[in-house]
Amino acid sequence: MRVCEYFAGKHIFITGGSGFVGKVLIEKLLRSCPGIEKIYMLIRPKKGKDIQERLEAIVKLPLFEKLREINPDALSKIHPISGDVMELNLGMTEEDRRLVSENCHIFYHSAASVRFDDSLKYAIIMNVRGTRETAALALECKKLEAFVHISTTYCNIDREIIEEKIYPARADWRDAIRLAEETDDMNLQALTHHYIAPHPNTYTFAKSLAEHTVEDMMLGKAPTIIFRPSVGKEIVVSTSLTRRLYLHKSLNVPQLSRSEICNSNQCDNFRQNFCASAFKNPSSIIMFFQWNEKTIFLR
Repeated sequence: MRVCEYFAGKHIFITGGSGFVGKVLIEKLLRSCPGIEKIYMLIRPKKGKDIQERLEAIVKLPLFEKLREINPDALSKIHPISGDVMELNLGMTEEDRRLVSENCHIFYHSAASVRFDDSLKYAIIMNVRGTRETAALALECKKLEAFVHISTTYCNIDREIIEEKIYPARADWRDAIRLAEETDDMNLQALTHHYIAPHPNTYTFAKSLAEHTVEDMMLGKAPTIIFRPSVGKEIVVSTSLTRRLYLHKSLNVPQLSRSEICNSNQCDNFRQNFCASAFKNPSSIIMFFQWNEKTIFLR
């Protein structure tokens, strides 16, 4: 069976649909699998915009330009659902939970905080408890056929060789959630360095625990995939170029497998000058990767 044939008639639930990976996933699904029936996109109101306004802004991005040209009706298949991965029960109404549980076949859990300097509380609530809440909703689905968790190569950053398996946990994810829920910020900050060791930051620690959350909750209950992409946080290149980008080994980060192409108006003022020069002069290749709020430029 071809991939597009499998997806025909399917209802899909996606968290993190407003993020880089989520937007690319939605566009690819709708463009390559036109038979998809519906995509339920969990999204929260933000900066004075309701979920419908945020969705409209997303589908107007250059990323969706080709889809708008070849199959504009496909965008109507995106159904926004108000919710927040930081909240218990994903902040969803009972009506929306019933809608998802009665119709969805496939779950993609892409929502996550990717900041390396998040507090331990925030990283655990977002990346671990959020995964638990998403998996719990998936298990309510009567037609569930697959659960896909978007992890990261960074969750095993303390290992030189990473195999396709889940490594022993450094902590119990259930205890970590209780700790984040019940301990005040000051005490959590004091124990963070010791608690997350040997992980270098709360992001890699929490994403590692999220994999164990998925394993414990979904194993034997539904076909489950853990995907570990190595996409950088922010990579900008000229639109005339897409190539493999490698970071210097002294940064101690995994190799990046792809570059994100974006318009200069998607960047802040500091970076616009660099993006603009790349668009005007494609032979002048400018790339950068944001690392702990410092920008590293590569030519």
